[in-house]
Amino acid sequence: MPSSSSAQSTSPTSPSRRVKMVGLALVLLGLGGLAFVQLGGLSLFGQRLEERQTSFFKNYDGWWDLVCDAKMDGSNEHCYLQYVDVYSPRPDFRAAMVELTYSRDEAGKSQPHLLFNLEGDLSFRQTRMVVRDANQVETPLALTGCDGAACSIRGDAAKAMLAEWSKGQNLQIELIERDGQPKQLSWPLGNIPEILQVLAEQRQARNVP
Repeated sequence: MPSSSSAQSTSPTSPSRRVKMVGLALVLLGLGGLAFVQLGGLSLFGQRLEERQTSFFKNYDGWWDLVCDAKMDGSNEHCYLQYVDVYSPRPDFRAAMVELTYSRDEAGKSQPHLLFNLEGDLSFRQTRMVVRDANQVETPLALTGCDGAACSIRGDAAKAMLAEWSKGQNLQIELIERDGQPKQLSWPLGNIPEILQVLAEQRQARNVP
């Protein structure tokens, strides 16, 4: 299994490096990214960024951030995984992201929730995702029911997608940009089994979903 390319801890009262980057991204997005922000993109748990107390932070492959944090009073603790891909810098700022969180179902069991976000003028109706393994074999991923710039996948469907990620080396994403041209993104998956294991351990240690 590939080892994580970097790992770091943050002080308990400091936001993670990625939260700072996301805050900058919000400034750069400006009015052109308003729909993206309103749909939950570049935010934590669908909320506007706020100062939170970080108790755990580890970075994988330079872009996957595994974080456990809480409000400054210690409430609303969460552990989550986030990937923010700023694939075009200023002046034509463009970004895509995914966030993995967990919540309890009616039976009290933890269920995963994958939330993808694109820029507000893009749509998942025109987006294609495949997992590519070490032998370059591609497995298409179903985005059933996903429309507009946000794609929410929960429960068993999210578990199935995470299982495919765990077998792959890269997540290949093809977007159709606003000019009609395809844009290819490639997100590393080689550390996903380790990431999910560490995420499960941190959630269990804190007794959070």
